[in-house]
Amino acid sequence: MNGIEQPLKSLSASAAIVAEQAPASVKLNKLESYYVTSDKIPAIGYTVSAGAEVQYTIQKSGEPVGERKTVSDGVIPFAPAAPASLKEAYTITIYARNSEDDDWSLDSMVLTVYNPNILHLIVKEVTAGEIGG
Repeated sequence: MNGIEQPLKSLSASAAIVAEQAPASVKLNKLESYYVTSDKIPAIGYTVSAGAEVQYTIQKSGEPVGERKTVSDGVIPFAPAAPASLKEAYTITIYARNSEDDDWSLDSMVLTVYNPNILHLIVKEVTAGEIGG
């Protein structure tokens, strides 16, 4: 420029690159049916990204059933007693995170559990020509 040769200048820059682990991912396995009797409870399985901390909670009709618990074998232990009435609804929630500094990833399902003894039909014998019983 202007006919005067400029001396070459050396420029430099630096940057810090921080690689973070992808957030934990957790998913409850699909069930064949979400309406079951208490004597035929399916296994409640889940899949989670490797190395994640996993916990779960269970609620019955919106009320907690125990504390949040840690689980690590791919199956949530769930064995409710037969409902006192026709049915009870349970919400099963699973949480996963990579470290204490991370937010929880979660998934949940509602499982309706019926009392198998209430579902039996009772037929009363009646005499021919009699109405009702």
